[in-house]
Amino acid sequence: MAVSRVGITTLPEHGTTGVRDRDGHLANLAGGNTSQGIFILDLSKHNCFPQFGVLPSHIRNIVVVHSRFRMRNIGGSNTETIPGADDSGDFCGSAPLLRQLVLDHCPFPGIPKLLLSATHLCHLDLREIPDLGYFSPQALGAALSVMSRLAALRVEFQLPRYPTSRPPLPLTRSVLPSLTRLVFEGVHEYLEDLLAQIEAPLLNKLRIIFFMDPQFVIPQLHRLINFAESFKKCHTAFVYTSYDAIRFAAFRETHQFPELSFDIRWGVLGRPLSLLAQVCSSSLHLLSTLVQLDIVVPVLSFPQSLWVLNNTRWLELLDPFTAVKDLRLSDQVAPHVCQALEELSEEGAPALQNIFLQGLESLEPVPNFIERVVAARRLSGHPVTVYPWEGRGNYDESTGMIF
Repeated sequence: MAVSRVGITTLPEHGTTGVRDRDGHLANLAGGNTSQGIFILDLSKHNCFPQFGVLPSHIRNIVVVHSRFRMRNIGGSNTETIPGADDSGDFCGSAPLLRQLVLDHCPFPGIPKLLLSATHLCHLDLREIPDLGYFSPQALGAALSVMSRLAALRVEFQLPRYPTSRPPLPLTRSVLPSLTRLVFEGVHEYLEDLLAQIEAPLLNKLRIIFFMDPQFVIPQLHRLINFAESFKKCHTAFVYTSYDAIRFAAFRETHQFPELSFDIRWGVLGRPLSLLAQVCSSSLHLLSTLVQLDIVVPVLSFPQSLWVLNNTRWLELLDPFTAVKDLRLSDQVAPHVCQALEELSEEGAPALQNIFLQGLESLEPVPNFIERVVAARRLSGHPVTVYPWEGRGNYDESTGMIF
């Protein structure tokens, strides 16, 4: 069955924007008032692709969503003629004055064709991309090459989808001189193929959410981070686990929000410490600037206990943090990390001076694992002092804020 088109039109008697189907019937519209330069189309009740017509001269922000997903407030001012989608979801025409585009849970595989003309785009937000809306990293990279004004990019896939082919690395990369924020959720192969096509020297906020994979090979991600000056100022790192994911976040000394973070959705039978160790390998220069590392496991559930108790995995993760002076541990994970520190070679964690443990003041007598790690570090020539950690080490997963 062919997918119907929906056309967008302006209603002059009301000053609002409406959506009409092929028979000319007015469809439901979320946030139809265009007085603030914002157009929001709700596709939740339409089994169709939108066919965009001429919008009022002040519209430069387009949001297309399913209403069951949360919409955030956006603002701006604009003018634009937005092309239509044919029955396959391909776009025609151009959008040279578009400033902001948000697609939430929308199956538009032809969106890169529209973006090739979006030379004034500043914010591109593609959320919850369904499998039917998949487009290749090469198509997206080609579209990004024309966006010299792009400041924020968000690409989130609903499900793991691997590139069908992986061409050789390009000889040159497109420089995105204005890009400061990047959010990606998907498989690492897609991200690598996309990053191989771009440079972002002013990048200062980065969030990556990986679906679980047996192995992470991410030289392009490391290159992007290593050449961004902002990340070299990070001071503190935070490792946090939830029921089905593990997160690494890096902060500047006085900031509560991370400059960058990696999430790995590992599933019940995953091995998150090994996977995070692959992401946080020695080739990531950022690790050499971090002087504080916090490791927090809020509640030790059954699947977490499968790997938290594995000292070898902690060794893999701790090894590249060569500059850390202060290590802060939640009570659930402290015994196992301390045992891993005992087993590090004499060269391991050479800068470590202080270990802070939650709940230490209530431990009587002093547990054996504390006495052993203190003795082992003294013998290695790198003594440590153990203190109580009075901070709660709480972490807001939705904002990335420590409190």
